[in-house]
Amino acid sequence: MIIKAYNRTQNELYAVARSGWHSYAQFLAQFTAYRGYYLAPYGIAALAEIDAAEALPDAQARYGESEALRALLVLQGDACLGRWQTLKRYATTSFPPVTLKARLETAGAMRYEKAANYNWEELRGLNVSAEYFMTTYDAQLSAGNNMPATFPTDYAADIAEFNSQYEAFISSEAAAYNATEAKIAANNAVHAKLMSMFKDGQEIFMDIEGKRREFTFDTVLGLISSAGQAGIRGLATSSLDSQPVSIFEVMILETSDTTNGEPDGHYLLKPVASGTYTVRVTAPGYRTKVVHNVVISVGVVSTLDIELDPE
Repeated sequence: MIIKAYNRTQNELYAVARSGWHSYAQFLAQFTAYRGYYLAPYGIAALAEIDAAEALPDAQARYGESEALRALLVLQGDACLGRWQTLKRYATTSFPPVTLKARLETAGAMRYEKAANYNWEELRGLNVSAEYFMTTYDAQLSAGNNMPATFPTDYAADIAEFNSQYEAFISSEAAAYNATEAKIAANNAVHAKLMSMFKDGQEIFMDIEGKRREFTFDTVLGLISSAGQAGIRGLATSSLDSQPVSIFEVMILETSDTTNGEPDGHYLLKPVASGTYTVRVTAPGYRTKVVHNVVISVGVVSTLDIELDPE
């Protein structure tokens, strides 16, 4: 996995980078004197790289298809889970009570709890066990017109549809992951080129404080952001493994101000008027989190880290 090389949001990176390369153009003669390759086309190319990185799909665009496919997969998973519960009822009336526990375990009972929490591999395993169970014990299950003859066929059709949707979902997730890697790599390249130029700018103007500050990331960011704008920033992680959540939405319920998270789990929502708010965080595959009494002070970007529980 490619790691983000900068500790700001990508929008902040783009804003600072554009400002930095515009300053570079203003002082092109000094930069050219310092390094021969610092020419006008170099700065133009750097700005084009920023545009290209920004044009790559954002998190919502990258994971939108996966989100839709997951919703369909949940519905089909529920269908399979319902079939299994029906099979369990047929088994209950087909075997002596003393053997029932063993029979249900053969049918996949030990996988059911995790499968019902949408652990897709466990659900696939549950389906495999159920098909084996119906084939192996068809005579016992069907005796006395207990299990309808059409039930195994109907269950198999639901399983086939689930497998098809699962493969589509996994392919979509892989495509979204690769797109995220490409976005981070492009952003890292923008950051690396900018910081190299900034270091040279600081050297060139080491004795001129005002100009040197134009080539300092945090200083430029402060000028762009405006210290009077308050807001919230933070990191969203999974309570299961503490890993960043790659796609999520943060909303202030009282104002409907909204922002999407970054691929590395960070978010920034500003400007927000000072006050006390309720913040809601939603993410595909996670339970909605609502945080009450979030205080935002004048001119301060407060930190609010969020831990989300998987569904």
